Amino acid sequence: MLYSVEKRADVGTSLELGPFSGSALATLVDDVVRRPDDGVTVRDLAPHAPAGDEPRLLVAAPVLDAGRADAVVVVVVAPDELNRIVTGDGEWEEAELGESGEVYLVGPDDRLRSDSRAFVEDRTGFRESVEAAGSVTADELRRIDAAGTTASIQRVDGASVDAAVDADSELVRTVNYLGREVLSGADELGLEDLGWRIVSEIEVDELDEPAAELQRRFLIGIASAVVLLTFAAVAWANRTVRPIRLISDRLRLSGDDPIDGTLELPPRSPEEFVHLAEGFDRMQSALRVRRTAVASASAARLDVLRRLLPPAIARRVERGERQVLDVVPQASVVVLVVHGVGALVRPGASEDDRRVLSQLLDEIDTLAEHHGIERVKLAGDAYFGACGIGRPYLDHAPRVVAFARATRDAVAALDSPLEIAAGSASGEVSVGLSGSAKLVYDAWGETTAAAHRLAKTARPGEILVSAATRALLPADVEATERDEIDGVGVWHVGDDLGVTS
Repeated sequence: MLYSVEKRADVGTSLELGPFSGSALATLVDDVVRRPDDGVTVRDLAPHAPAGDEPRLLVAAPVLDAGRADAVVVVVVAPDELNRIVTGDGEWEEAELGESGEVYLVGPDDRLRSDSRAFVEDRTGFRESVEAAGSVTADELRRIDAAGTTASIQRVDGASVDAAVDADSELVRTVNYLGREVLSGADELGLEDLGWRIVSEIEVDELDEPAAELQRRFLIGIASAVVLLTFAAVAWANRTVRPIRLISDRLRLSGDDPIDGTLELPPRSPEEFVHLAEGFDRMQSALRVRRTAVASASAARLDVLRRLLPPAIARRVERGERQVLDVVPQASVVVLVVHGVGALVRPGASEDDRRVLSQLLDEIDTLAEHHGIERVKLAGDAYFGACGIGRPYLDHAPRVVAFARATRDAVAALDSPLEIAAGSASGEVSVGLSGSAKLVYDAWGETTAAAHRLAKTARPGEILVSAATRALLPADVEATERDEIDGVGVWHVGDDLGVTS
């Protein structure tokens, strides 16, 4: 996805599938991503669609992390700086180029890379000259007018330029792109990625001094221009690449942990990089805030887990487990059925009724904790508890019976129409989280089902246990055998339990 500092038409578009997918910018970014070790890459002036097809020089560098390009920073450069250097800010005569002399850049496609002096000084005269010389087409003239520059559009005689380059320190007499006879000197600029040549020329008609002196001045002019361009290019490259390296290093160091403090760029860094650094700092600040909020939410969630689930299950969920299912070979399940609870939750129930129900649940939970019982779930008027699951108890059967009796007596002491019937069974129990989308703790198996059937069968105030539970109770516990229920032996436990909590 593309981010543009200037917020032009290309911002937010995809360079792979978007409207600029076949552009020079898209090709450059793809090359840098595939070959990040090449470092800074430069692309020659070419029409840039987001800038109205005006020619732009593209400079790109990868933002590396472990040798891989996580992002690419691209600087889009207009030809204005090149024009300023080669035209001497438009002061040709002060640069001893006379009335017709000029210095310009030529690309490998034999088109100008800087503005023509004639175009800058007199556009109408320039148009007439190039049309008469046949060095431009009507379409190219329209593009020059639309872009306001001759860079990457105006063609020159490549053979003449090559001849001037090959002539080394000699001047070549030729006809230029304006159709005028000139003395021309040229040299390679030495930028391998671009293949540019620099040309200096003056019209023959203006020559009014010895050829040797003129040749010397032109050679000095070319040498000076090369030196100036070289120093300007090195300074510009350093000023451009250093902020990129600083941003790249900051991204690599930050990793998954946002870094405190702001990213300080060198003075006079390009405005685009200043905006990029400010955006990076804002992103880091937002990440720190987000991380704090996530940590706080995670702590609150873990606290809720510890309150809702048995400790052993909660710890496993905290570690990221979502399929928690255990089989406990020997435990006891107790189910309490609260008779009369429907009257407390009917439409129009009073505030006192709701308060009694809340008090009941708090009392049952308190008694469960006291007897080592873990609440499994609430289902309608039934309270499911278990002993020996999260924490092993040898006396799990006496504990659930003692819990049932204590709960029955506590409810009887309340000023309410509620009564407790209890059922308990012992044996193998499967426990864990049911489903993966929600954390619902439950217990399954014949032991749980038997305890539930016994509780539903028991009359208010009665405690029924399975034969397996009766066998685990002390011998002196008062119990009376009943008829089997669905193949399960049933015993009625009396008030004298002989059990201590």
